[in-house]
Amino acid sequence: MSALTSIARSLPFVGSKGFTFSETMAGHHVLLEGDRAGERLPFKFDAVMTSDSLADFIFGGAGEKAVSRLEGTLNAEGLATNTPIRGTLEYHFGRQRGMLVYAFDFTGDDGRAYHFRGEKHREVPNITKGMTTLHGKVTAKQTGELISQGISYFDMKDLPEFLGSYRLV
Repeated sequence: MSALTSIARSLPFVGSKGFTFSETMAGHHVLLEGDRAGERLPFKFDAVMTSDSLADFIFGGAGEKAVSRLEGTLNAEGLATNTPIRGTLEYHFGRQRGMLVYAFDFTGDDGRAYHFRGEKHREVPNITKGMTTLHGKVTAKQTGELISQGISYFDMKDLPEFLGSYRLV
């Protein structure tokens, strides 16, 4: 555990508290096979992230990354309609400082199991672009076959709602 994490955990307003927040990412994805292959199709997920330790998430805890639970719903045209998602959000501190990794599993409209993995990267000098742009891929969970890939964005018009969603738990 880092010294900063130890200090933060001793503060009364942080202590061992966790936090939760919600986020919407929307953009497009492109299916690689099937009737709609090659089309840019809408892709959107709404997620709630929950972390057991605010101090670990801010200061890195014992490792190179902090992990939050992720739950929500996905709408990916041609693949999944209002489908529950469950996974993680990782924030990296070490060599990959500033990288956020969204990973979740879901069942498609066809009944198959899929996995989404997307990354945001803090890009200097344009940090806002890096933290609002998510490059992602959907793979078949059993085989790892690439199903679709795309880009989703955090809409800065949603910033007040996003910031207002943060809660200590």
